Amino acid sequence: MRSPYFPARSVLFHKEPNGVTYRVPALLYLPRSRSFLAFCEERLSPSDSQAHLLVVRKGTFYRSYVEWEDIRVLGTAFLPGHRSMNPCPVYDEFTGTLFLFFIAVLGHTSESYQLVTGKNVTRLCYVSSTDDGDTWSPVTDLTKKVIGDTIKGQSFPRLRSSTEVVTVFSQRPFEIMRLVVVLAVLMGVSGIPDVTISPPTASADTSAHPNSIPETADESEQIKARTEEGAEEDVMATGELNPNHYPARRAAQVVQHYLNTRYGSPFRLIGVQTVHSGNAEDVADSGRKYQLELSVNDIITNTTQTCSAELFFPKGKGQQPPEVKASHEGLLKIDIKAQEEALYQKYKTNQTLMSAQYLPDSHGHIEPDMKPFWHLGILASSFIMLNESTENTLYNVAQVANITQLTTEEDHLEFDCHTLLHEMVSQEIIHWKMLFTWSPAEGVKVVQMKRLPHRHEREKSPKTN
Repeated sequence: MRSPYFPARSVLFHKEPNGVTYRVPALLYLPRSRSFLAFCEERLSPSDSQAHLLVVRKGTFYRSYVEWEDIRVLGTAFLPGHRSMNPCPVYDEFTGTLFLFFIAVLGHTSESYQLVTGKNVTRLCYVSSTDDGDTWSPVTDLTKKVIGDTIKGQSFPRLRSSTEVVTVFSQRPFEIMRLVVVLAVLMGVSGIPDVTISPPTASADTSAHPNSIPETADESEQIKARTEEGAEEDVMATGELNPNHYPARRAAQVVQHYLNTRYGSPFRLIGVQTVHSGNAEDVADSGRKYQLELSVNDIITNTTQTCSAELFFPKGKGQQPPEVKASHEGLLKIDIKAQEEALYQKYKTNQTLMSAQYLPDSHGHIEPDMKPFWHLGILASSFIMLNESTENTLYNVAQVANITQLTTEEDHLEFDCHTLLHEMVSQEIIHWKMLFTWSPAEGVKVVQMKRLPHRHEREKSPKTN
């Protein structure tokens, strides 16, 4: 499913400004509906004791991209007075039933308290869905029915990850043999490298879940402080920046959009290769300024040049586009005038107007004679991405869904274009319609642009007679 133009890493959940945090993710792909389900704990803070509910995002696979719906709370996946944790989806391909196993812990009772006192306040539960996660059954508490008295007098077996749910069934091997096999497969999908399946032990397990916060007061405060510091570094860092972290990378992506709007061509497409250094500072109450040193690459000719850039992200009511200044020494060294003129003359005098769809297609392929129009779609989209970018966005072009040449008497080529932008932070696929022109003398100029509703919103729109 991956194409050369599709990012390998996607962020589906991120910390909210009000402190709400998402932990312990699980991912499942459903081939029948060509959809992904990404589950997560929603926590009021990073602490395990502040876990709250389970949430899900559903993504539908369309040819060469995935369109993700908004976060939904799994309203039935809870017990009153308990916090829901450790989602573990299991799909039965024979019946088409999706099971979501999870644990429910009483109030804010910590795991360490249960281990020390020997008092179990954790329940094993599940909800199920027969329509690929659109609706869910009421919750079923499996604790007494399946585990019975095996947990009497001891705390619930420690679940180092949600896939260790099979531990509690160790006394029922034939009943859960099929479940163990499915969970073993699921471990590979979820990407959990340190899962172990072992019988319960009476000794306290002090090893930490890779996504958990220790429950002792001192450690909890230290980890919380480090977590908050890390979040601050990733989102609103000041001073010297780590060139590999999001603040510098997101700012560099905005520079890329700017350079493409200024110097891009069907035969010159600029991408960020390396961020060497960066600095960020608050400018009174007006915004934040970034200074970057980076290497940019002409993707078509495979030439690399250094670049210095300064960005300013304004603050205030209403979104304002960032202000960018960037040097361009060396970006225009290679002469592409002859190629541009040949393309212009070919399609200006052609009796048949050009039209293309799905650049790239579902296999990441683009016909050679269509690549200049794929590049034109990216250049026109760069105006949108530059205008829409903030410190908390990261835009790429996923696909030019349609580009059609229009008739014009002017000295330029005119195109109607439908492009799909991938905003990697929110994981939205955003549809835009554009009307733009291009000529060797004037470059790309966007005349009109309009954001379209999501595909599922368009499909649900009322029919008119």
